Amino acid sequence: MQDDLRSEIATVHHMAYIDALTAVSNSTAYIDITKALNAQIFAGTARFSVIAFDLNGLKQINDTYGHDFGDKALIDTARVICDVFGKENVYRVGGDEFIALLPTDNADEIEENFKKFDQKLDEYNKKIKSYSFPISVSKGYAVYQKGEDKEYKEVSHRADINMYHNKDEYYEQNSDIQRR
Repeated sequence: MQDDLRSEIATVHHMAYIDALTAVSNSTAYIDITKALNAQIFAGTARFSVIAFDLNGLKQINDTYGHDFGDKALIDTARVICDVFGKENVYRVGGDEFIALLPTDNADEIEENFKKFDQKLDEYNKKIKSYSFPISVSKGYAVYQKGEDKEYKEVSHRADINMYHNKDEYYEQNSDIQRR
């Protein structure tokens, strides 16, 4: 009976904290971890970076190839993010939005991981070259600044701003793609 109860608890936990489509942590898990990071900030022990990702052109992917391909693009995007940044650090926080929370304040390390991410995304696009619409992901990051950042949302906001700058560049270069 105890084994059945443990199994049931594990199932409920999985359903509550894991995104059903991409199998990464979901927004509920993200809220929990941001509370923990705020506690670390308050205690003076925080050391982390926030990376924001957004799949570009998901509406056009869905409209052109169908929602099954859009779902596959989301799944594959999550897979590439996890391959580079570690599944334990990745959260799907919106329809086409992902966050990676890294226990580092080393911007050079993040920049190196961005290069790896771009390379893996290029490899993915070569695999699906039969489609005319390559997968593109905008990304941006921010590093927690001890003494300056009073709460998690300040770091997250900077990461979002940087991601949206990257997204603006993408849409400037690809004016034929619909922005949602």
